[in-house]
Amino acid sequence: MSSSLKVPSDLLYAIRDVLAAKLPETYVGLLDEQADAPGAASVLIEPVSMLCTTGRGGDGRHAHDMGIALHAVIGKGRDRAVRDAVDLAAAAQQLVDDNCWGLPASQVYAPRNLRAHRRDFFHEQTRYEAWRVLFFQIIHLGESLYDDPVISGDGLMVANANASNINDAAQYSPLKEGLHA
Repeated sequence: MSSSLKVPSDLLYAIRDVLAAKLPETYVGLLDEQADAPGAASVLIEPVSMLCTTGRGGDGRHAHDMGIALHAVIGKGRDRAVRDAVDLAAAAQQLVDDNCWGLPASQVYAPRNLRAHRRDFFHEQTRYEAWRVLFFQIIHLGESLYDDPVISGDGLMVANANASNINDAAQYSPLKEGLHA
């Protein structure tokens, strides 16, 4: 899994890795990498839209609003194919809700507009039971344009409770190591 987002497809791979870890009995992959027919239970990831209308983030990174579809697909030959498809979609939907896929919070917002609906899914001439889980997620690509300030414990000062003049250095005392609010 990528530790940061450099290109939009990094989000797809991060989603794949998290879903594969959380749904161990299910094949999880990208829709365009699926060459063979889906197995007994599959979640196939598909980017469905990418908007660049959100401008830049507070740190100068370009922001993209990604639309992602997760296809919860069950082979027709299973006894409970219809119910298994809705159960798999519900499991995927629960994993999507508030998931930032192990990526830095500065680069990915929580998913929104999460919804699922039944969907026909075909591979070659075969129809599968499937549900489509759709959501949108804003991502910020690349490195920050600004350096984060480094804060160290040396020389940090705190104002005394009754400071009457914030410009008077005598009204400040050193911040003690291990002091917590």
